[in-house]
Amino acid sequence: MRVRADRSLYDLLCKTIELGCSDEVASRIRDAKDHMGHQSPFRGNRDLVEMIEFAAEKAEGEGDTATVQRLRDTAAYAKNEVLGPDLEIRYELRSGSLDHYVQFVAGSLASVLTFVLGHLKEVYGESSEVNLPEILDHLGKLRDNTERLQPVPGQPGYFRLPVRGSRELGEWVAKAIREKISVVFEGEEQSGELPPGVTALVDDERVVALLDGLALRRERDSLLRLKSTVLNPNALEKDLQQALERNTWVFGGRYVNFASRRLFAPQTEIDLPLLRPDGVLHVVEIKRATSREVTHQRGRLVPTAEVHRAVGQVANYLVTLDEMRDQIRDEWGIDVRLAQATVVIGHPHHGDQDARAVHQALRIYNTCLASRVEVITYQELLESAERSLALTD
Repeated sequence: MRVRADRSLYDLLCKTIELGCSDEVASRIRDAKDHMGHQSPFRGNRDLVEMIEFAAEKAEGEGDTATVQRLRDTAAYAKNEVLGPDLEIRYELRSGSLDHYVQFVAGSLASVLTFVLGHLKEVYGESSEVNLPEILDHLGKLRDNTERLQPVPGQPGYFRLPVRGSRELGEWVAKAIREKISVVFEGEEQSGELPPGVTALVDDERVVALLDGLALRRERDSLLRLKSTVLNPNALEKDLQQALERNTWVFGGRYVNFASRRLFAPQTEIDLPLLRPDGVLHVVEIKRATSREVTHQRGRLVPTAEVHRAVGQVANYLVTLDEMRDQIRDEWGIDVRLAQATVVIGHPHHGDQDARAVHQALRIYNTCLASRVEVITYQELLESAERSLALTD
C-alpha cells in the first residue's frame, strides 16, 4: 500500500481539530501530525494511517460522527482512495477552492468543446448521415454556456451545465464528456432513459476515433508545453520537474504509474519516482536543460563533471534503496531491489556542440556505466515522445 502525506492531508487534520472534537481525539490527531512533521517533505507510511484510524475509532466510540467522517476521509486520502480536489472542495481546505475548480472545469470543458466542434466539421462534413447542423448547434450552445457551470448542491466536486436544447443530442455529448459533468436541461423532465439511436451513435467507430483524437491532441499540446519549458533558458530544475510530473508518459509505456512518495530514505529525495508494471521503482533524476553535457578532452567529447556528479548521486540513491529494500517494501509496498535510474540533463539547443556528437558521446558513456544507470538529454526524451505520438496517428 502506497501512503501519501502532503499539505492537504495535514491541513485536514488541523481543520478536524479546529471544527471541534474531544481532547483525547485531538491528542491522537496531534500524534499523527507530529509523525508527519510540520513542513514538507511530510512523512507518510502505514504508521500514519494507523494513527488516523486510531483517532477515528476513539471518535466513533464517543459518537462524534462528524469527526469520524473527516478522519476516515483523511485516511482514505492517505491510502490514495480519495482524489485531492474532492477533498479540498468537500472541506474547503483552501480559500476559494470551489470557485477555483468550477473555473478550471469550465475552462477545460470550453477548450474540449471547441476542439470537438472543429473535429466534427472535419469528420462528418455536410453529407453526414446524422443531422450535422443540430449537433454543431448543440455543441456550440454548450461551449457558449460553459460560464454557467455550477456546483451540484449536496454533491461536492460534481457540476452541472444548464442549457436549452435537444435532450437526445445532450445525452450524446454527456456520454462523450462523461464522469462528473452532467448536462441538465432547463424546463424539461428527465426520464432517465436514453433516446433511440443514442447507443448506436456512441458505439460508432467514428465517435471512438474522435475521442482517441482528443486524447492524442492533449498529449501533443502537453508535449509542446514541455518542449517550451525545456527550451526556456531561465527554466529551473523545479520548473522541469513540475512539467515532467504532468507528462510522465514521455518516458514510454514501460512505466504505469507515478509513485506519490519521493523520500524513501534519509538523503534520498527522488525527483521523479516511476513504477514499472511489476511494481519496481525507477528513479529519474532531473537536471537543468541548460547544463553542459559534454566537454573536450584530447580531441574527443567526454561527459562533464556535472554529468559525473549526477550519476554519482543516483548511484548513491540506488545503494541506499538496496540497503533498505525490506523496510521500504513493508511500509510502502514498493519494490526497490535492483531499481534502475535515468539522469535527464542538458539539451544541445543551449550549447554549441553538434547534437549528434553529444548523443554519441553519451551513448559511449552509457555503455561504460553499470546497467542500472542511464544518462539522456532532454532532446532525446522529447524526440522519443514525438516518435511515440507519430506512431499513433
